Order: sequence, then structure tokens, then C-alpha cells
Amino acid sequence: MSLSLVVRALIFGGLLLLAKSSGFGFWLTALFLLASLFLYAQPIFNTFPLLTSFLVTIYLSLSLVRIANVWWVYLAALIVALMFYVLLRLKHLAFIDRQKWHYFLQLILFYLLYIVAFISYTPDSGIIWPLWVFIVAFLLLRELFRVQIKEGRHRLLFCWLVAFIISQFIWVAGLLPIGFISLANFLTLTTFLLIELTIGHWQGIVDKPWLLRRLLIFGSLAAIIFLTSRWSI
Repeated sequence: MSLSLVVRALIFGGLLLLAKSSGFGFWLTALFLLASLFLYAQPIFNTFPLLTSFLVTIYLSLSLVRIANVWWVYLAALIVALMFYVLLRLKHLAFIDRQKWHYFLQLILFYLLYIVAFISYTPDSGIIWPLWVFIVAFLLLRELFRVQIKEGRHRLLFCWLVAFIISQFIWVAGLLPIGFISLANFLTLTTFLLIELTIGHWQGIVDKPWLLRRLLIFGSLAAIIFLTSRWSI
């Protein structure tokens, strides 16, 4: 099964590059979309629980490769092919600790979302920019919390709340005079902290030592990101 999933991921990446080479013409883009759906949904077992991750992966794959140029295109295609491989292994129950791998996949999708968001940002983006991030973040969080927390009161409300906070953070982060990679790193770190706090609240494990440990990790990694960033002041 593992080899079969690798082949599927390679086909996914190859068709994505083929669509890019055509300038994302209608027929090759349609071929990529239909083939991706077939590669993911065959067999139909366990298709719908991870459907959000699949759709976001397709969307971010097209967006990332579209804005990449020269050899960055191949790196982007490799990254999204690896993400597709992880998604396939999750769908086919090939991981022992599926919750942790699903968490990992969601964080990478958030990271790619921020990369695409900051590269695509223009002063004319207006409210569409954070609104788009809010919608994608909400969809990812809804699936993530459904997998990580089997039962939880007001789960949908927390999805809305965390997605809203993320959409506001991206406004603030966008004002920082540092590169988009550093911005994406900081936003992913912030997202990780928000998710940890939400899951910890549901599990009832948030106490002072737990909170201080995570805030210390967040502060240390944030300091490293800012100290190693190139500031254009």
C-alpha cells in the first residue's frame, strides 16, 4: 500500500507541474483536478472525514505553484506532493498515531496558507484578504477539532473564535517589516499556540505550569524568528 500511495503522490505532483507548464490552461487544470479527486477518493472508504483537508490541499497547491517561479516551482510541487502523501496515508489508516499526523498536516496547511496569503497581499486587497484567511482557517479548524476532540461543547463556536483571532493577527503581522517566510513562521507559531490552548481547555489540562511551558516555548521561538529576520526599516 505504501508504494501505491507514493506513486499517487508523484502523479499528483507531476500533473500539477504539467498544469503549471500550460499556464493553467483549462484542459490540463481540469485533468489535474479530476485525477486528484480520483487518486484521493479511490476507494471511497474514509473519504469524507478528510474532505476539507483534501480541498484545501488542492486549492493551496494550485495557488502556491501559480505564484512560484523558476526552480521554486519544483520545490513547491514537491512540498504539496508530500502533503498529499500524508493525507493519503491518513485516509488509508496507514499511520499508528493518526491524531498527531493529522495535527501535523493541518499545521503545514496553515503554514502554506500564510505563505500564499503574504505573497498574494497587495494594498488593494482590503477586507477580502483577512476574510479569505478566516474562511480557510475556519474550515481547517473545524476538521482539526473534530479529529482531536471527539466530544466538546460549543466546538463550532471555538472554531469561529480562533479563526477570527487568526484573521486579526494576520492584519497585525502584515504590518511588520520582515519577509513573508518569517511572517508565515510567526503566524504558524501563533496558530499552534491558539490550537493548543483550545484543545487544552477541552481536555481540562490547562493549569499554570502547562500554560507557562507553552508560553515559554512560544516566546522563545518567536524571539528566534524575529532575531533571524531581515528587517526593512
